[in-house]
Amino acid sequence: MSIRLAATTPATQPAWDSGSAATLLIFFHQSLGFASQQRVNGVIAKRLNGSPTMTLDLDTLMRQMTEQKAKDALLTARSTLERSLRELDQYIERLDTAETPQDKSQVMNWALNALACNITPNLRLDLIANAQAELASVAK
Repeated sequence: MSIRLAATTPATQPAWDSGSAATLLIFFHQSLGFASQQRVNGVIAKRLNGSPTMTLDLDTLMRQMTEQKAKDALLTARSTLERSLRELDQYIERLDTAETPQDKSQVMNWALNALACNITPNLRLDLIANAQAELASVAK
């Protein structure tokens, strides 16, 4: 197998045929059944007979990964909000079953505490902000 890096030449190629490159050789040939060549800004996977099976552009791959991170961040926020809605439903039920104004006041206090302490920290706004910044950098 040949892993071709940007700075490799035929003279330096034998140095890449040992160590981790040899491990990759075994992995691609025995496990996946195809050889791989890495080129500048792209990866081409080839079958053992030499016919190309797929081509991945590095920029496309990075964009797809960034978009998936953004989607995952929003899904995390959504699940937090859904969990908070279920918790609020429980407080509404408790409020309905509370008998005295003192008990109702206590339930409202618990609900306020849950809203203030659980929602914002668990939304993971940092993940959303990081994903937005990465999407903006990929867009350039």
